[in-house]
Amino acid sequence: MKPVSFSEAAGRHPELVRQVLAKLSRSRRGLTANEVSWYLVECGDDPEQPLDEAACADVMLTGTVPVRHGVAGTVAGHFGCCCSVDYAPCGKAGEVRH
Repeated sequence: MKPVSFSEAAGRHPELVRQVLAKLSRSRRGLTANEVSWYLVECGDDPEQPLDEAACADVMLTGTVPVRHGVAGTVAGHFGCCCSVDYAPCGKAGEVRH
């Protein structure tokens, strides 16, 4: 993934950026948005879970699995990721493994 600037990430998904920053702030006090490496991400459905009705309809109509757009951030070995599904955000956070 290619990093983007904070202003680009916040311009596209301001609420998701706030959520990622809040998740990352749990692991590091006083964290600012400029210390984070920001990425725009696309999240597909979890291959371990069955597709819901809307996803099945998309597959039948378009031949593709629906993709959610979101934001990820990394700082000091930690990551946070949020994407939006019909304006209901989902997210993940944890440590980056090398």
